Amino acid sequence: MLSITVNASDISILTYREDYRPLETVQAEIIVNNSVRLPTANDIRLRVDNQSVPITPFLSAIADDRIFLSFNLPLTARDGSYALWIEHIPFVIDGVLK
Repeated sequence: MLSITVNASDISILTYREDYRPLETVQAEIIVNNSVRLPTANDIRLRVDNQSVPITPFLSAIADDRIFLSFNLPLTARDGSYALWIEHIPFVIDGVLK
């Protein structure tokens, strides 16, 4: 059984489930607050034990501040706790770009 957790700052990620098996499709809604742009596929990472797991994320804009994310888990995914990361998204907080 694979467990998906979320690591993001100023981003809310709503997953529909927490436990998955290899080859299953992970679906989530990403809501960004105060960001300069929405995440792209290049910003999405899945990690286990500090190792990157290859995925091909598909993104679809729902609104100006939210997107729908889906990706298939690889067949080689093993049991463990996986972390979904969103990286390289600049934010404006108190008028300052961070």
